[in-house]
Amino acid sequence: MNDKPPRTAPAETLTLAEPPVPLASGDKIAGRYTIVELYGAGPLGYAFRAIDRDERPVAVKVLHQSLVPTERERHAALTELEKLTVHTMRGIALPTDVGTTETTSKFAYVVSPWMQGRSLRRVLGAFRDAAIELPASDVHGILTGVVDALRELHASFVHGAVYPESVQITTDSRVVLTDAAIVGTIARARWLEHLEYFPDVQPYVSPELLRGKPMTASSDLWAVGALASELLTGHPASVREGIAPAMLGSWPHAVGDALANMVAAKVGMRATALPVLLREIAKAIPAKTLPRTGNLPEQRARTELIRSPVSALNEGTSPGIALISRGVKKKR
Repeated sequence: MNDKPPRTAPAETLTLAEPPVPLASGDKIAGRYTIVELYGAGPLGYAFRAIDRDERPVAVKVLHQSLVPTERERHAALTELEKLTVHTMRGIALPTDVGTTETTSKFAYVVSPWMQGRSLRRVLGAFRDAAIELPASDVHGILTGVVDALRELHASFVHGAVYPESVQITTDSRVVLTDAAIVGTIARARWLEHLEYFPDVQPYVSPELLRGKPMTASSDLWAVGALASELLTGHPASVREGIAPAMLGSWPHAVGDALANMVAAKVGMRATALPVLLREIAKAIPAKTLPRTGNLPEQRARTELIRSPVSALNEGTSPGIALISRGVKKKR
C-alpha cells in the first residue's frame, strides 16, 4: 500500500518578469488584424507580427497588463496614443491604430507599421557574440539616426523609452524608433517599479525621472547618452558608475568628455554636448569606410551581411541584419 500523499500540481506563479502571452497565431484583433507570430518581448509588452484585412504586414504591441491594469488607465493611455495616429514622422514607427482586445482579460494594444529588420539589442548581441567591435561609422550612423528621429518627434511628443529594444535597424539599413510616447501614458511609479525586472533598460532612465520629475525631451537626451555609452564601451551602466578612460579604449578623450556631459545631472548640458559627441565620433571614422560617390559596387564589396539563425533570434520570419565592415578589429 502506498502511504505517500498524492502529488499536487505546483501553483502557477505569474510575475512581471514572466507575464502570460496574451495572443497566439491565428487570433484576430478588432476583426481586422490576424496574428501571425510572436517576434519579441520587452519592458512595454509583447510584439507580434500580424496581417491586416488588406493582407499588409503590421506590428502589434500588446502592453503588459500590469502597466495599465484598470479599464480607466487603459482608456486614458489609449486616448493619448490615438493622438499620434494622425501624424507621420521620418524615422518613427508611429501608431496607426489602438484599442483593447476582446479576450477575457483585457489588454491594450498599439498597431504600427511593420519594420523588416532587427532590434539594436540583437544587433549588439550579434557583435558581442562574434567578438567584433562596432565600427565607428556604425556608431555614428546609429546615433545620428536616433537623434534625427527625436528632433522630429520632439516638436510634438517625448519618446520616453529610448533604449536598444526600441531602436530598429531595418534590412535597408535605416534607423527607426518604435514605442514612441507609450511610457508617457503610464503611471510613472508603476513604470519604474516594472523596470526592476529589466536591468538592461534601467541605465536608460534619467536621474530626474527617478526623482519623480516630469518627462521631458532632455530625458530622451540622457537615453541617447546611455545609448552612446553602450555603443562605445559595451556597458550602458557606465553612465551611472562613471565612464573611465580605459573603458573607451582607442576612442579620443574628446569623445569621453562629450559623453560624460551627455549623461550629466544638469539637464542643460546634454543638448550642448550632443553635437560635440557626434562630431568627435565622426572624426574617428577611417576615411576608407566612407561611401564613395559613383563607386557603390566597391563600397558594397567592403560590407558583409551577418545573418543569425532565425530560430535563435526568436524573430520568426523577420530576417534582421547587422552591417559589419570588413577588416574591423577583433576584441582583445
